[in-house]
Amino acid sequence: MKKESRMIKKRDKIHHNILQVASKIISEKGSGGITFEALSLEADVARKTIYNHFENKSVLLDELIYPICDHAKKYLAEKSEEKQVGLDDIWSYCIVLWHDSSLNADLLYQITEKDYPQIHDIKKGFIILFEKLLMRIDGFKTLDSEDISVLADIIYTTYLPFLQSVGGLPSFESTFKAGMNGLVYGVYNQMLKSDKYED
Repeated sequence: MKKESRMIKKRDKIHHNILQVASKIISEKGSGGITFEALSLEADVARKTIYNHFENKSVLLDELIYPICDHAKKYLAEKSEEKQVGLDDIWSYCIVLWHDSSLNADLLYQITEKDYPQIHDIKKGFIILFEKLLMRIDGFKTLDSEDISVLADIIYTTYLPFLQSVGGLPSFESTFKAGMNGLVYGVYNQMLKSDKYED
């Protein structure tokens, strides 16, 4: 029994190490840099070992990406039960995604559709999450779905690069929130000036 337990622990450790190395390679070289040969060299395991853990590159990427998808679904479900949502809730969630390295949020920006066709739907899922949150915030409810979608896309494409650039500052969280508020309200105010919102 103990031998079996040690073998499971060893297998889990190798599995986790391969995922960590894959994440590192993607962060440095993008998803195109992931080959089982490169993984084998970086993780210091035989290529056969990698195949024993992951049938192919897509299965490996699934395992890296699905934790963040599950996390987002859970967050949205929790927020759906709350009466009020504000922009600060969105910014706090973005900070959580950035802080929790096990979620691999940064990989969403490094993986291409060529290497992982599902990434398009996953990115769209995050934009929809931001849309649903924005539609529950007073003021933004006046925007039509097209403009809400534009704002959600701006949040998705901006939040991580912005956090990466201000993350070293002592008060980075307040800097991030103030900057994102300025960006979103700036775009929002311009939208309100368009003909479609004039009475």
